[in-house]
Amino acid sequence: MGIKSGCNLETGLRLLDEQRVKEAEKVAQASTKEGRIAARNRKRQRDEEEALAEDMYGPGQFHPGQSPSLHPMPYFSLAFPRSPSIWSR
Repeated sequence: MGIKSGCNLETGLRLLDEQRVKEAEKVAQASTKEGRIAARNRKRQRDEEEALAEDMYGPGQFHPGQSPSLHPMPYFSLAFPRSPSIWSR
């Protein structure tokens, strides 16, 4: 065809090649033993930070701002009121 490529095309292709090489190097580094250990450590650290950040609720604990004497769930008798039409039969 006789069409010559310009300098912008060559520069763009060179940049694409550099990006591909950098990405391949990242993947290769992540697959090494040191890379896997670093990834596990990052995940462990992230999990610990998330556990500290979330509101944890367990036995004997109450939500901040809620009085410890107030029960968070209604009493059984209040949750299921007796209806005379149902229970009188």
